[in-house]
Parts: sequence; C-alpha cells; structure tokens
Amino acid sequence: MPFRSTLTAPPDPQKKNNPFPVLTYPIRIFFLLLHLGLITLLTYYHLLRDDTPFELFMDSQTFGVKFLFAAIGSLFALFWSCFFLSLAAMEPFRTLSSNLGTEEGKKSREVALTQPPPTNPFSGISHAARHKQWLLLSASVMALSSDLLPAFLANVPYSLTQTLIAHRVCTFTAIAILSVMALVLVASMCTPWPHIPVDPRTVAGMMYYVVGSGSEEFLGDVVEGRRRESQWIKNDGEGGRLRGRYCYGRVGGDGKGRMGIGVVG
Repeated sequence: MPFRSTLTAPPDPQKKNNPFPVLTYPIRIFFLLLHLGLITLLTYYHLLRDDTPFELFMDSQTFGVKFLFAAIGSLFALFWSCFFLSLAAMEPFRTLSSNLGTEEGKKSREVALTQPPPTNPFSGISHAARHKQWLLLSASVMALSSDLLPAFLANVPYSLTQTLIAHRVCTFTAIAILSVMALVLVASMCTPWPHIPVDPRTVAGMMYYVVGSGSEEFLGDVVEGRRRESQWIKNDGEGGRLRGRYCYGRVGGDGKGRMGIGVVG
C-alpha cells in the first residue's frame, strides 16, 4: 500500500506565491505594454508621411537609431528566454496540480515526474508538442523568434543602402512577431499557476516538496528505475504505469499543512 497524504487541490488562491519573477503579473503586464507600445510605434512610422521630428530621427541614417532598435530587440530576447525557462520549471507543478481524474491527466503526471523540463527552446518545442503542453510550445517558439527580433528591428529605420521591399519585410515581420508575443503573454495571464512557496530549481527546493510528504519511497523507486535504464521500477500490472496517484497540493502528513508532492491513491 502506498503512503497516503492529506492532499487537496487546488490550493488556496489567496496564498499563492510565485518564485519566478518573469511569471509574476507586474513583469508580464510591463512587457505586454512594451510590446504593444513598440507595435504602435512601428505602425505609426510605417504610415507616417510628414517630415516630423520623429520621422527625421528615424531616417537620420546614423548608427545610433539602428543600435537603439537592436538593443530593444535584445531586451525582448532576454525576457523571452527567461520566460521560457521559468515556464518550463513551472509546468511539472502545474500538471501535477490539475487533471486529477482523467486518463490523459495520468499520462501527463507521469511525464512530469519522470522527465526533466526542457532547457532550451529547441528541446522545448519537441517536448511540448509530444505532451500537448501548448503554452510551453508557444513560449518555445516565441523564445526562438525573439532571437531574430533584433535583426528585424535594426533594419526598420529606413536607410539609403536599403531597398523599400527589405524595409517593409523587416517592419511587417517585426510587427507580426511582436503581436504573437503579446497574444502569448495574454494567454499566460489566463493560465492559473499553483502555489509555489520555494524555488524548485535547486536541490534544496525540490527536497522541500518531497521530504515529509509521504511520497519519498515511491519517488525513490522511480529514480532508481531510471538509473537502471528501466522505464518503471514499480507498476500496477497495467502497462507499467506508476502505482498510486501523484498530485501536487497541500499535504498534511507532517502536521504542518505545507505544499508538496503526495500520493493520494
């Protein structure tokens, strides 16, 4: 019989904590406004026909204006790289705290327990597509697209050595990428995150969620099974699935009522 923990899901929404700064609402809202502001600026520049100070600045043919736009693109690239890595670390906990009763939910929880989160957008696309993690897939694609954004933005200011077609392609492509990025940010704000009291990206952080939750023995068997290059070390006789239902939520087995990974069946 597996250890059983008193576990309820989802946790109290009034006590949620998020150790990933780029996944907090203030940071996402700030960058969403930056995306929308830059989209507005590029659209205004494309439609502008008068010799305004802004038009003269953009068409000044100097290195400074191109450097400025390339720096803005690099800032967005840094943000999306951090956003992807933070979301990849959060996704296993979000999976374990939802889909408690479906067959698809069981498969998703097994993946969350046995496979490490992706560490780069290329592996993120493959991982997210296989396991139908659409938000992570979108973040992976945006992280890759953001690496191209500085080049497109640097070629938005028109210059005499640039053809009109190249200028328009760079402008429209930059606007399209920024628009999709804004949509992904809005979608992420509609996605509920579980309560994460401790940063799980460290060994001590992961120990916080396991030790004392009643799941140590069975999670240890999973780790041992992976070490021996066996898919599962314990199974219930039905296709080699993990025995018991692992969930992330509030555990009371240690008498403290903290968040952790527990076995509920």
